[in-house]
Amino acid sequence: SASAAPASAERARRALADAPAASALSGFGFGGYAGQVSLTARAASDASADAGEVDEDAARALRRCAQKSSTATKAKALRELRDALFVDAADEDSMEEVAKKVKTVAGVLGVSRAWARAYDKLAGDGDAGCRREAAALNGAIAVAAGKGLGKILKSTPIMCAWVRGMCDPNAEVRETAMVAFEKTFSTDARRAGALALAHEVILDDLIEALKRRGPQDMIFKEGSEAEQYARFELSARAALRAVTFTCERLSAFEGDESDAAASKFSYLLDELATLKTQIRGEYMVIRRDAYATLAAICKRAVDDEITPAWRDALRGQVPKIASTSFALISSETEPGAMRDMWELILGIATSHPDAWGAIDVEKTFMSGLRKHFKRGSYGAASVSSPSLLPLLAHLPPKALIERDADGRAMSGLVRVMDAVFAGWCFLSSSAVRSNEARDTLPAMREGVLYGVLKLAPLTDHAEECATHVLVDHVVDVWMREFLARGNGAALDLMCDVLNVLSTKPHAKTAVVEAWAKLGDITEAALDDPEKGEHANAMYARLFASGKFASSSQATAPFAKAVFAQAVDAPSKQTFERLATLVESLGVEPFDGAQRLMDFALADNAPQGSGAVVAAVLKHDASWWSAVLDDANAADELESSSRVRVVTEAIAATKSFGELKCPALDDLVRRCAKRSSDASCSQLLIAISRWQFFEPVSADVASDVFESLASSDLGDGASNARKALREWILIPPKEALSIPWSNAVGALFAHVLLESQHTVKCVIHEAESEGESEDEVEYVETKVGEVQRDWKAFECDAESNPVLSPALQAAFTTAIARTAAATAATQHPGESDLVLRLWAQMTARALRAFHVDDETFAKCIVDEMENNVDDDVTFHWLNAVARVLDWSSLLRAMDADRRKEFTVDALALAPSVNKAFAIALCGDAAMQTQIFVSLVNAVLEASPDDESAEDALLNFSRRARALDEAWIDNHADVVREFLDASSAKLDTCSNRLTRVIPWILPSDMSGGAHAERFIAELTREVIADIENRRRGLDGAKIRLVAACFSRADDLGETIVVHSIQDPACAPLVEVFRAIAKREAAEAAASAAAARFGDAGDSESRDGSSASDVGIAALTAAIIRRTAADFDSRDWGSIIGRLHAWTALRAKMAETYAENEAVDGDDGSQSAHAAATIVCLIDALPMELLEATDSSSGDLVPYAAHGSSMMTIAKALANASWPRERAEIVERLYRCVIITGTELRDVEEEDDDERRHRFWARCRDETRMWIRIADIACGGTPTKTSAWRAGVYVDAWDDAPCESIGALYQLLAMLPTLWFDVSAADDDEVLEALRRAAYGLLSNEALIQAAVVGLDAGIADVAKVEQALDAALAAADENDEADVGNFGTPAESAGLREDLATLLSSAGYEPRVAWLGWALLFRYVLTLPIESSCRERLVNYTRETKAIPSLMRDIMRSMPLPESADVESEDDLPSSWRGVDWDNPASATQIYDPRFSFEVLMYAAALRALPASVRTFVSDMKPQRDAKRLEGATSATVSPTLIAAEFKAVSAMTFAGDGTGSLTVKPSIATREVLTTYEIDESSLELTVRLPNAYPLAPAELVCAKRVGISEARLRKWMLGISAILKHQNGAVAQALLQWQRNIDAEFAGVEPCPICYAVIHPVDHQKPRLRCRQCSNTFHATCLYTWFRTSSKSSCPLCVTPWGSSYR
Repeated sequence: SASAAPASAERARRALADAPAASALSGFGFGGYAGQVSLTARAASDASADAGEVDEDAARALRRCAQKSSTATKAKALRELRDALFVDAADEDSMEEVAKKVKTVAGVLGVSRAWARAYDKLAGDGDAGCRREAAALNGAIAVAAGKGLGKILKSTPIMCAWVRGMCDPNAEVRETAMVAFEKTFSTDARRAGALALAHEVILDDLIEALKRRGPQDMIFKEGSEAEQYARFELSARAALRAVTFTCERLSAFEGDESDAAASKFSYLLDELATLKTQIRGEYMVIRRDAYATLAAICKRAVDDEITPAWRDALRGQVPKIASTSFALISSETEPGAMRDMWELILGIATSHPDAWGAIDVEKTFMSGLRKHFKRGSYGAASVSSPSLLPLLAHLPPKALIERDADGRAMSGLVRVMDAVFAGWCFLSSSAVRSNEARDTLPAMREGVLYGVLKLAPLTDHAEECATHVLVDHVVDVWMREFLARGNGAALDLMCDVLNVLSTKPHAKTAVVEAWAKLGDITEAALDDPEKGEHANAMYARLFASGKFASSSQATAPFAKAVFAQAVDAPSKQTFERLATLVESLGVEPFDGAQRLMDFALADNAPQGSGAVVAAVLKHDASWWSAVLDDANAADELESSSRVRVVTEAIAATKSFGELKCPALDDLVRRCAKRSSDASCSQLLIAISRWQFFEPVSADVASDVFESLASSDLGDGASNARKALREWILIPPKEALSIPWSNAVGALFAHVLLESQHTVKCVIHEAESEGESEDEVEYVETKVGEVQRDWKAFECDAESNPVLSPALQAAFTTAIARTAAATAATQHPGESDLVLRLWAQMTARALRAFHVDDETFAKCIVDEMENNVDDDVTFHWLNAVARVLDWSSLLRAMDADRRKEFTVDALALAPSVNKAFAIALCGDAAMQTQIFVSLVNAVLEASPDDESAEDALLNFSRRARALDEAWIDNHADVVREFLDASSAKLDTCSNRLTRVIPWILPSDMSGGAHAERFIAELTREVIADIENRRRGLDGAKIRLVAACFSRADDLGETIVVHSIQDPACAPLVEVFRAIAKREAAEAAASAAAARFGDAGDSESRDGSSASDVGIAALTAAIIRRTAADFDSRDWGSIIGRLHAWTALRAKMAETYAENEAVDGDDGSQSAHAAATIVCLIDALPMELLEATDSSSGDLVPYAAHGSSMMTIAKALANASWPRERAEIVERLYRCVIITGTELRDVEEEDDDERRHRFWARCRDETRMWIRIADIACGGTPTKTSAWRAGVYVDAWDDAPCESIGALYQLLAMLPTLWFDVSAADDDEVLEALRRAAYGLLSNEALIQAAVVGLDAGIADVAKVEQALDAALAAADENDEADVGNFGTPAESAGLREDLATLLSSAGYEPRVAWLGWALLFRYVLTLPIESSCRERLVNYTRETKAIPSLMRDIMRSMPLPESADVESEDDLPSSWRGVDWDNPASATQIYDPRFSFEVLMYAAALRALPASVRTFVSDMKPQRDAKRLEGATSATVSPTLIAAEFKAVSAMTFAGDGTGSLTVKPSIATREVLTTYEIDESSLELTVRLPNAYPLAPAELVCAKRVGISEARLRKWMLGISAILKHQNGAVAQALLQWQRNIDAEFAGVEPCPICYAVIHPVDHQKPRLRCRQCSNTFHATCLYTWFRTSSKSSCPLCVTPWGSSYR
């Protein structure tokens, strides 16, 4: 027997060896062999071939394949075996390609036995990839074996494994094994023959596999529980599939072996009890495969192609299979297996009808079937329900139609259907399973129809069967429940069943009774509102279907009951039910139309009565006139219910022909005048829903439009708006286009006005200046009532077809007119944002109605001329142009209008017409035309009219921005313009000075445009200069400078374009002519003075104008050709600079003394002087500042050649460094003295003086900007700042000292004392603040700006020394009074002005940040051991101000998008290019490229790393902290780490002789190796700085220790870790402090009980203050902090009042 069979390999060999000779197959072969020898004979003749040699590599690989090793090892072993047997086989090679590369056939045959055993194991491996590779290699070996394959098959178990591989659950494995099989055996006959020959071993192997009940029965039990189950599942599933495979392949193969296989197959099924183990097993996936296997066997049993032996064998098993399978209906409960189960059952029932005889149908099957459906098919209703009808059709009819014990007909079917209904009830009770319940309904319908149509006629009591099914069960039970649950689909389905069966003779009586029963049920349901609604809905659907002829027995009683209910309890619901029934059944069931109309038109009839009227009108239209007459007779339409009834009737009527009449026209007119009333509005809405308002005449429709357009449509008029929206929604006939469009415009006007209260404007600032513009976003804060209606109108319009041309034209005109008229109500220039919003809304409205942009533009332009004032014209069109574009609007104008409009528009401010100018300049054809027009306008304008000039400048500015060389194509125009201007230079010099830089080419000679003009101008100016009888004409000198200037020289930009330009020689000629004249005048003045005749002097105003001209000329020369100046020229310039700055400095003192200044105060000259200083600073050279002991020097950059050397030499000869220091000092003096004046103004609190002061500052804005450029520039001004500060400190009349004056400017609060509405105010305020910060942060003043209390600049160092000495003395004095220690600012020696600023009280956050920037900048200049540094750091700690500062900074700091930052390129632009060594410098603070927040963060991180690190570690959200850390590691950290190592290298670690500390920094590894040695002990520590240092704290590692205990090591490690993590010093300072602590500890000093350190981490003092009671000593700083935070003056340990003793 199979149970006693040996192992599979031995069994295969024995079976093949004992095979009879009769099994030989003529013409059967393997691989490429097609001989005439049987496999048995071949095996005998090739016995000697078994002696083939086995390659060592192959043997090794085979052993590894058979081992219980990992999947990777097996896969590797398979590849090694392939490489041992085949030459150069690759993974991508096909099976045939591998086989062709066989080394030797003998080698393949030599490993055949071992391979068969290995493959037998590998076919059951848990890894699909391993099985696939094994199948592929098996195919290659089989193909390569050729003629030797027969012996392999007979003597090894390879075919068993091969079959399992072809039946593997994995598709890839299965396909690979199948391909191998087909390649090896080339025809179906050969394949079947091979299987037949080995059928014995194959089937025995399957029996053995399928007898295993679980993983516990497997031979190999290694691995986890999951792995064991996976192997079992693989084995069982492959075996089940193999049973099917074997049956299908062998059953059609004729021969003795096939017949024997049939017998063996029958034995297999008997042995396995028709797979009962698998079918009843606990594993669903195996059960499914078993179902499929049995279904395939049963299906194969009736196949005509199988052999007789197989037919007998399989059909003999069918009853057994049926007995097992039909029982599944009771046992299978898994939804996933239901489909396979039903396929098995239905397969047997369909192909083997006699199989039912193998079981007791009622006991074995029907009870299980009912249970199955009663339980809702166990969650598989979608599978079981469709299976019911075919099952009923193939069940024995007797089981369904027999009477039960009580004599009830067709009990079998009824019980089954009741079970299905019970299952539906079960499923529909859960919302989650509602889909399954829905799937069950078709089964109920089909079951009923099958029973009545097919089964009932088989009995002799068909009518009784139909009645029992339909009345007693379908209606009385099922439909009653359906109605209670409100399941319309189920009700409709059963109604359809009754309709279908109503035509069948044997069922007619039953259907009539069923409808009557249903009528009783639905009539009773009216008592329950919910059930009544369900019943009414059912009848409504029934009527809508048109299949209600047979249901009169139900509908008539229900209709009367509904009418009675409506009379007794009138409501909208009952009226709607009644209307539905009247419409479907007519008026007869209700005793005629009169009764219904009297009822519907009764006073105070509820809503819905109109629907009853409409239903009656459908059957008798004559009642409509009476209804309308009744409504028109009402005096007050608003209170009349008749209007509502008419409205409901119109809404319910489907044909307008039934409605149209004069009486309705009259009623609609009256309602249109009262549209604010809800009932009138509803009537109008009902009319509007008919296309073209068909129920009323065209005249009435026009009147309605006019009435609605003239009514109030604002807030509170929702009824009128709703009516209007509905009337305008559907486009009318073209005859109504005008009134319709007027109504649309009326509503749109209200929409525009309402938007001012419902839309908020959000302005997003542009990322960069220049041509970019702030982005404006409109955010709807709430939806207004009018806007809500309009939006609905727009949405509906977008889905409607395009309007007819006439309607579209009327609509477009109405919208454009309305928008233009509404825009005219706004104030020009102040409502641009509102106009832009309205333009967007206008465009959206027109586009919703598919109006193209060209039509849009044309209408806007036309209506603009008619409805908009000239003052508003441009602003409205500019707003529209942002939606369309200017080109479209200009094209819509005629030529004359376009020209006039263009000149007027360009004359507006550049900020207003920016978009317009860009549009003009972007059109090449229009550009020339506009340019010519503007030039002519300038020539024609009067001297005091600057509008044409402004227009030309705006146009030129925009044209240049778009194309630098735009003017090159307009040489003729420019030349003609200049020629025409030459004749009137005396009156238009200033105008030309403004215009010329914009309209000349880049060529400094002027080229074809202006070469002649420049030459003539230069000659004329030089001639005027040489004529000493005339004063210098400053305007013409400026004009000469303008001829050699271009657009980028204008404004406040400091640019040096070239060192030497020969084309600019005329500038130098003019300059030297002026110098020559001034020298002659000076000589003449000196001679006159010598002889006592002072002569006439020019007025100061005339001199000022000439100074401005000379300054412009000088600036132009320095920008273009500074190398042409010699030392005398520079000396002349320096002399003027001295004169100009001296005058302004003197006037500054006069202003500060509150004295009036007559004439020129020198501000223009001072601005010119500062500009020239900035230009000289911009030359490519480095200035070494002059000091009291040095005259300074100039170092030119070699890259600029000898010309730059010439400039530097000439400037040096003119003593520029020393002279510059004096000039800049006077400019700085002006800033400081202005600060003192401001202090005086605020103290006096004189509003008149305050406004005079600010008006003057505003006029001097350009001067302050230029001085601020010097103060914040890169050229050193230390000497100048020091001298200016000391000068003001020594000035007796100064209201305050210098530093206080600068803080006064820095911390100005403009909102308290002047109007900041003008942009100029912001500009001058920023300039003064920038100049003040530049001076305060200057190296010469930074100490006085931060510390020194309130001392003058020269005394700050002395105050600091005194403060240090006093603190040291207090620390030394045990008896010092610690009760009065002052504020943190006083303890730190902080300047009072700075302390006030740092408190942020009353200041803008960014102003307070400037104070912090000064503090951080000064801290970074102090050495590590500085006591001042420690005091300032302690100030930040005690005030706890850093977290608040960092929170303010982080609110607006730009961060990278992610924490993954590799370089600056991954960061926002404001992080790039920063000098992280000096982040708080004035140069960077006021550089627009950088973020103030980023610079402040970097400064804080450098000055106070521990404080910032603590803040960031607690920062929320942590995602921002990670992003900040990523940005820091890529930018600030490398600089900080380099600074740390530099400080460590420069530090001298000299202790008190107790021990020695050696420090070795390594910047490559970012590590500092420290070694502390004392006596025989030593300790090596490594301090490692991470990438994100100092945000990430330094890491401390003990590298080596000798003679140091574990406890002491832990204490020291904790100590230095705390210093590194929590102190704001550098690594070098931490190491030095640690050394001192250890030295002091070894010297016997006890640590402070508060901080547990010997040396204080801030002031580096030892504990000196001793408690008189407990004798413990404390650090003075620790004790002061304890007193301050605890608000007590007692000892922290014994709590004795400090200084007292009770001993």
